[in-house]
Amino acid sequence: MIKKLTFLTTFVLFAILSQAQDRVLIFHKTNGFRHSGGINGAIELITDLGNRNGWETDNSKNASVFTDANLRKYDVVVWANTSGNNLLNGSQRRAFEKFISNGGGFVGIHAATDTYRNRSWPFYNELVGAIVQNRPNHTRNNLQGEMKKIGRHPITAHLGASWTKKEEWYYWDLNGGKLFPGNNVLLEVKKTGNKSYDRKRPITWYKNFRGGRSFYTALGHNNSDYKINSPFGIMLKNAIIWTGNLTTNKENLNMFHSDSKKDLKINSAFPNPTKNYININESNDWDLMDLKGTIINSGSGDRIDLSGYKSGMYLLKSDETILKIIKE
Repeated sequence: MIKKLTFLTTFVLFAILSQAQDRVLIFHKTNGFRHSGGINGAIELITDLGNRNGWETDNSKNASVFTDANLRKYDVVVWANTSGNNLLNGSQRRAFEKFISNGGGFVGIHAATDTYRNRSWPFYNELVGAIVQNRPNHTRNNLQGEMKKIGRHPITAHLGASWTKKEEWYYWDLNGGKLFPGNNVLLEVKKTGNKSYDRKRPITWYKNFRGGRSFYTALGHNNSDYKINSPFGIMLKNAIIWTGNLTTNKENLNMFHSDSKKDLKINSAFPNPTKNYININESNDWDLMDLKGTIINSGSGDRIDLSGYKSGMYLLKSDETILKIIKE
């Protein structure tokens, strides 16, 4: 039987959920070459990741989103194949610098290093970690290259020791190109040709930067890269989680129960995310709710079958406990 929570419970629950929910901004303004395929792929992929993982996502190519008040809503800003110079004015740049210094996350994809190549915004150049060289900028597109994984990090934990893919491989060495110090390299591509700048070189890295976290990958030229279960798609998901210190699928939100007006201890639910069953740490009565507060199933026990439900986020209520559950 489908039931509704009381108005007060629903109102307070979702007011709190909206405050706690992670939020990602996808910025895709271009004053240079526009990688339409890569940009559209990033928007589609990250929006899908948000739907599956309980993130709010917005996307814009309008620099007016860079204000102190607006950026406070976000945990991560993804610069998705941005390009060219003068994307932001002075006040917008200062707002973004403040966002980073307050612990915000930055994710740069591919042409994000072809952004502010004139070095008019040193903060950005150091944040993204490199400036792509000019003439030539890169190899031909769809050149098969082999990458080596460097070190161990949650962003690349899903990858093996090497990864071969087709890409437009960026160069860093000549004609204005630069790799900045402080990049912690995650992937390097092996030699891609016979020129000096075809040498083995970093292609993906992360860093802690002036209070925030930064991730950049030179991958992501092609629309076909942006598949949710591809190595690239999983890496991008992990990078967003890491840079924004997001509430991941393996964690539960601590919420406040509107009727009791007191803090509550969240019981465990695992595995979370899940494709089939979820287990709770003790047998009890429970209600499964959608994000509108509608109770879509009820039962009792310590094991709940979610195999018949669509992918997305649900809320599990048991006594005075509410858990965020992700169904893959």
